[in-house]
Amino acid sequence: MGLRVLVVDDYGLIRDSLSTIIGLIQKESVVDTAGTKAEAIRLIGEQRYDFVFLDLTLDGDAKPNFDLVDLCVASQSGKTVALSGNSDCATIRAAIEHGATSFIKKNYDNSTMIKAVDAILSGLDFVPTKVLHNAPELSKLGQLNDREIKLLSLIARGKLHKEIGDVTGMKEISVRDSARRLYKKLEVRNRGEAARIFWASVPASVATADQ
Repeated sequence: MGLRVLVVDDYGLIRDSLSTIIGLIQKESVVDTAGTKAEAIRLIGEQRYDFVFLDLTLDGDAKPNFDLVDLCVASQSGKTVALSGNSDCATIRAAIEHGATSFIKKNYDNSTMIKAVDAILSGLDFVPTKVLHNAPELSKLGQLNDREIKLLSLIARGKLHKEIGDVTGMKEISVRDSARRLYKKLEVRNRGEAARIFWASVPASVATADQ
């Protein structure tokens, strides 16, 4: 049985592009689309979705609107992925705080968009690393590169070295060495202290970053 996915965006090009990418990654998936809030509300009320890809500026909204994110959470309609051309840190954090599990910038190039959607459909959460680096409250995370951010996020989720190796394609001994270097960089003694830094800096539902 394939995934059931809803794509909500008032630009047909975005809806078609995401629908195509989802279909390529999950060939047995069923993708519904909506171009207005009214259509989205109707579909969310009629069907339970595994994922809802949701534009935050529908129907001409000048600023991000999180009402539909709240609706998705209240209806228990799977994971909500926020879509927006406005990718400042405040917007991302607000989307996560309202219940979105991932955030995709609509101006990603095709390759990055495919990687983001693939990660999300495989069960990972996704937020833009570069935006997180620019947040003042993330000073310790800001010194890490993308690979180190991903390693830290996996450690914070309780993944063992072997499990991290399976996800990243690294050998277990390489994961162990990378973790030691990471702890030294963060000035911590162990994975527990590293995890506390991660969760203190990032909303608890965010677990991964850009590849």
